[in-house]
Amino acid sequence: MGNQEKVGATIQNFSFVLSTSSPYTAVAGAKCAACISEVGSSSLYNDTISQTEVPLNGTQSLVIGDNQVKGDTISEACAFVQRNGSLWWYPDQTVMVASESQNFFANGAAGLIGLGRSAGKDSFIDTVFRDHVGWNTLLIGLAFEDVPATSSDPTGGKAAGVINLRRTDDSLYDGDIKYSQVVKPTSQEATAAGTPSNYPSDWSLKLDSWTVNAGSTKTQYTSGGIAIVEPYFPEIRLPQQEAVLFYRDVNGATMMNTTDGPTWTLPCKPDVSLDVVFSGTKFTVESRYLVEGDTSQERCTGVVRGWDNPFVSSYMLGAA
Repeated sequence: MGNQEKVGATIQNFSFVLSTSSPYTAVAGAKCAACISEVGSSSLYNDTISQTEVPLNGTQSLVIGDNQVKGDTISEACAFVQRNGSLWWYPDQTVMVASESQNFFANGAAGLIGLGRSAGKDSFIDTVFRDHVGWNTLLIGLAFEDVPATSSDPTGGKAAGVINLRRTDDSLYDGDIKYSQVVKPTSQEATAAGTPSNYPSDWSLKLDSWTVNAGSTKTQYTSGGIAIVEPYFPEIRLPQQEAVLFYRDVNGATMMNTTDGPTWTLPCKPDVSLDVVFSGTKFTVESRYLVEGDTSQERCTGVVRGWDNPFVSSYMLGAA
């Protein structure tokens, strides 16, 4: 980030997470005391060493779930690292430099790339693609890698994945590639679907049904609800009673009631998979993606969880 084509000037490098809820790009700032405990003092954006930063004299705040961030907005030259190692620059990106944070940055990531659409010209998607023909029907592919994460090394020394923009690289995916159109429901539709207000729904899918395959037992639930697609979070959220149904026949699953909603522990190598159907198209989540923790141990935590509010009737599909 910063100093595009400025010979001898320092480019500041950060690890970013993706969010479909947020329309903004955000980075931990040098004036953010809470950010130091979240990402460390060496992973903070410093405007004093950037020759391409332009203050926009505005303040922005973001809320995703229970995590919040606030800061001043700037215009800055940003770049992604391409698969060949070179930088792909896109100038004049609106960036919020965090001065306050409440658990917003995690797992070593000091920034967030927002793929939401509601920020208009300030959004990443609009900044990069507004001059391209047909950008309003943009095709995006997210190929996440299964890598261990620690607070000091968020990707375990490996690439966390690849984001395809405008065209999908078939070699990154197993099996046949399937596409589903994401929509942004109106506020009335989101309220009717029971979508939590602190989980913006810029990317949503109509969930026809889900099926849990637990050993030889198959249980299907017909939904018709709205599912938020949000890779910022690792978990999958179901309405509380449906989460109970999901684990009912999973061998060794034990429920724990937490302040963040019902959670389950289960064997680290469970005999379970999840099928979800969107607009008639089925996608399968394998068992290895349905647990988190040290899978060399006997017990792990289930990725499928219930909402903390028993009245929420929508769904959320995280990075799993």
